[in-house]
Amino acid sequence: MAITYLGSSTDTSFNGGNNVVDLTSLALQEGDVVVATANIASTPSDTRTTDETTGTYTLEGEVSEDGGTAGTKQTLAVYYKRMGATPDSSVTMTYPGGASGNATSSIARAYRGVDPLVQMDASGVSDFGTGPNQPNSPAITTVTDGAFVLSIVSNASQDTTAGSAPTGYGNLDWIALSATHFTTQAAADKEVPSAGVEDPGPFSGFTASAGRVQIRWTIALRPEGAAPPAKEGFPRALFGERKKLSRILRM
Repeated sequence: MAITYLGSSTDTSFNGGNNVVDLTSLALQEGDVVVATANIASTPSDTRTTDETTGTYTLEGEVSEDGGTAGTKQTLAVYYKRMGATPDSSVTMTYPGGASGNATSSIARAYRGVDPLVQMDASGVSDFGTGPNQPNSPAITTVTDGAFVLSIVSNASQDTTAGSAPTGYGNLDWIALSATHFTTQAAADKEVPSAGVEDPGPFSGFTASAGRVQIRWTIALRPEGAAPPAKEGFPRALFGERKKLSRILRM
């Protein structure tokens, strides 16, 4: 079963406030998967973390990096959840210790047709750095044909005009916040027909001058009903022949 992108919803706040992302417009059903981000821009010396209030989302990972010469620290976390019989109507991201001047943003993206047992096709990969290059999330190695790869980035900038997704990627989300400490967050996705190394490539449209911190995530969703990755060893199709040969040798 191919994965289908259902849509997205976002929320922003200032002064370290929570993000409450409304999911009702996505018409979620049991089995749908929501990938939700949490992004905060703060003073370089701050110790900021993220949290999801219900504790029912799985944290794929969180990365923080100090502000460099731009004076803004970036923290970007990625969470996900498979919806139960009564899908969530919202998701709330909190930022313990959030303070005045801290900009926060969250993107929730919904997908149908994700494997019910193993949502992530491979472990998410992340890195960080600074400009002048445009944010480019790291390569990921998918193991299942038809995996959906998401590239998610944040940049210490306030780019209110939306840029572009990496080449071949679509369903772009773009959020820019202007505060004492500023951030622009973007996400896009792509179905990858054949398993293997997928390198998303750069976004465009960010103010990515030297010293502006970037956080970059790449994750992959596994399609429902996909064949499990092949294992090394004796081919399953020949297993019966091996057993017959074993009996002959024992005679």
